[in-house]
Amino acid sequence: MLREMAKEHEVAVLTVQPEEDFCGNKNPLFPGNVKVISISNTKPYHSVFNRLPGKIGDAVNYRLLQRTLSGSTNSYFLNACPVLIKALKEIQPGIVYYENLEAVGCFSRIVKRHLRGAKQIYDAHNVDSELWKQLAHAKKNSELDKYAANALKTEKKLYKMVNAFFCCSEIDREKLLTLNSAKIKGWTIPNGVDTTEKLFDDNPLKHSYKEILFCGSLDYYPNEEVMLWFYNNVFPLVRNEIPGVALTLVGTTQIKENYKSLINDPSVNFEGRVEDVKPYY
Repeated sequence: MLREMAKEHEVAVLTVQPEEDFCGNKNPLFPGNVKVISISNTKPYHSVFNRLPGKIGDAVNYRLLQRTLSGSTNSYFLNACPVLIKALKEIQPGIVYYENLEAVGCFSRIVKRHLRGAKQIYDAHNVDSELWKQLAHAKKNSELDKYAANALKTEKKLYKMVNAFFCCSEIDREKLLTLNSAKIKGWTIPNGVDTTEKLFDDNPLKHSYKEILFCGSLDYYPNEEVMLWFYNNVFPLVRNEIPGVALTLVGTTQIKENYKSLINDPSVNFEGRVEDVKPYY
């Protein structure tokens, strides 16, 4: 997505990921007009109020920066806020593009205050409130119910926070428009594939390959849930029908304990993070 944006724009990306994730020998380099600004090693916002005991200072700073009398202190916000304000002043972007709902809730008011002319756009990969609600129900977790309620609260105020949103399906677009009483513009950009880069495989023997590939972040709960379910409930049936079949997993994970049975299984190739996924496809 950054490369596509860089074809038409100067791009600065503010990220929680370390800067080395975006450059170096092991990772693909971005064009020269992509500037990476990482908050992974930055110190959180501090003021005279941090002389107060415990975390009271952070709570006061959060409310002052957000200009609100309520709300839970957000350490992610306190780390990113000074870096964001500096970047807004120095770069003065014409468009501020959000990759997740939490970032919209945290930063849209800050952007409006420091750069009124910037257009703000939210890329809604999902209707987050629905996902949190489903997860809360599956795990019977009241804390996740709070996440769902907070996400819904933010989604209902999108028209006040951003100028427009993108989403992956017409269903999601209609839901977000309804939540905002059609006071905001939204466009559907379906998920797709680069057919120039990834040509159709016309090899007649391709269906004889005894390998199943899963590619995606294994730290992401929906991916973890589906992969463990597939491995425990479906893969044994496949192995009975197709002796010698292999399951290959490609994707970052820090929570290897959850995948212990897969890692120890000789019929599973646990590749982890790779430089390029194309050879696996």
